[in-house]
Amino acid sequence: MDILSESTGEAWEKLSMTLLGSGERATVENEPVVEIRWLNIKVNRPLKEPRISDKFNDFCKKIKLGEDWKPMPYFLQVTGKRREGYWWNVYGKPLWEQMSKLERILKENPSYNKPSIVLRDSVKHLGARNTPCLVYLTFLIRNGKLELGVHFDTNAVEYIQGNMYGLSEVQKIVAEKSRLKVGTYHHYCDSLFAGEKRLLHLSEAMRLDEKPRV
Repeated sequence: MDILSESTGEAWEKLSMTLLGSGERATVENEPVVEIRWLNIKVNRPLKEPRISDKFNDFCKKIKLGEDWKPMPYFLQVTGKRREGYWWNVYGKPLWEQMSKLERILKENPSYNKPSIVLRDSVKHLGARNTPCLVYLTFLIRNGKLELGVHFDTNAVEYIQGNMYGLSEVQKIVAEKSRLKVGTYHHYCDSLFAGEKRLLHLSEAMRLDEKPRV
């Protein structure tokens, strides 16, 4: 399934509405969920505001989502100002360990078509419960812009907005260091899901701006 949007905030709203409208009932980790499989999200302008949907913020309040998944901790972690928490340990740290080599490759060979950062170690992670959901990131320079593609095996609807925000920040940082403009952001997800207990709150959050019917 393809979702095209102008901003990451708009992308979250579109994928949430799609999940509510055409998601399939399934079982993930022995929990009943509503799921979309093989999702491809393209964001034309990942730095365009609002990068975080107001409806997502309302959804966070409804489900009492912890601060670890809010935008500010993401920003602090990916820029290295805060080196703690789940996101930094699982994504940020292994990403930053490969960053200097990535920057060198982009500088020496801008047309190279395989500048990727891999987070998944099949020997270490296959079958392990702490396997990172983020598999890899691929950076491509096209027409003077840095495009980023990321691949997740799974994303819960309450976490994908923060992931899009955090990784588009990484895209921005790499683009600035490479003296490039920021291009499109592509987010591939094998399974986007929402637990059944989340669906009512998600539905309520997505209808906040609807005018009452008369």
